[in-house]
Amino acid sequence: MMVRSLPSCAYKHSCSDTLLVEGGSVRAIIGTKLITNQIAQPATKPFEIYDARLPGFMLRVQPSGVRSYYARLSANHRIALGKVGELSPNEARERCQKVLGNIAHGRHPRYGLDGLHGVTLGQFVQDTYARWARANRPRTATNTLEKLQRHFGSWFSDPLCTITADRIESWKQRRLRGGCTATTVLRDLFTLSSVLSRAVRLGELADNPIRRVDKPRIDHRGKVRFLDEAEENRLRDALETRDVEMRRERVAASARADRASSLAPFRRSPNASGAAVDEHGSTTRRAPQTALVFGRFRSSAPDDRRREREVSADPSRPAECRSDEYARPLAGAIR
Repeated sequence: MMVRSLPSCAYKHSCSDTLLVEGGSVRAIIGTKLITNQIAQPATKPFEIYDARLPGFMLRVQPSGVRSYYARLSANHRIALGKVGELSPNEARERCQKVLGNIAHGRHPRYGLDGLHGVTLGQFVQDTYARWARANRPRTATNTLEKLQRHFGSWFSDPLCTITADRIESWKQRRLRGGCTATTVLRDLFTLSSVLSRAVRLGELADNPIRRVDKPRIDHRGKVRFLDEAEENRLRDALETRDVEMRRERVAASARADRASSLAPFRRSPNASGAAVDEHGSTTRRAPQTALVFGRFRSSAPDDRRREREVSADPSRPAECRSDEYARPLAGAIR
């Protein structure tokens, strides 16, 4: 077991209150006598002195000469209370008691220190922000409140003033290390930012700390991925099925055009030039106004100047082109 060597005079002076512990640290009553004693003076390496009266209260001595009081919450978590000279040992012990009491009651560790009182995040969300969101953002209010509870529920017991930029930055880094994408983290930050911005507008906060947090970088570059053999085969099969279906539709369309060629003769529509209706229905079809096609039509306009007449085909064409057997399938094909 490693112990820190102490001067004999210092050890004799505090032998009744001092206990050497593992790692070169010392357990003693942190008070005015200890601060002025040789045991609490800087050494070549930093060390801690743990209070024998209040577990969790400690004094850390740096080689540079800086000595600070801390509240030790766990092996890797401690909160600075102040430096020697700024606080007396008794004042630092009282602050440590408040920190440990806040932890025991589920509050933020620094609640009640340095005037950190006021409405908590949970109170503001439930009493103020929820009513405002349901009235002004009815479509997204439920999802926003659920997201706040899911990601920031552990902060609901903390005062709004304890939500600092450093705390939000630590939360962001944990989410990114946990595998969350930058887009997801940024979206969650905007959810919290809407609450803090509302608190600023109502005078509960001086400013929104999220504005001082570095936003995570979002990679907008496209990610290229090549298909494996199975995916490529499925894609080719789907394309082949599509081509077969398209060919089937073309054949069906051609068959419908052939059947349409046997319809009854058309008469010209009185209201639209080039629009024709058959004699058995009201379906309108568009047909080219060529002499060959309109050779089958008769004018039905009431104007005396437009006499009813038979439009004949061009006499210069062969006789078979002027026959009804040639005109009917051609008219059906161009409908």
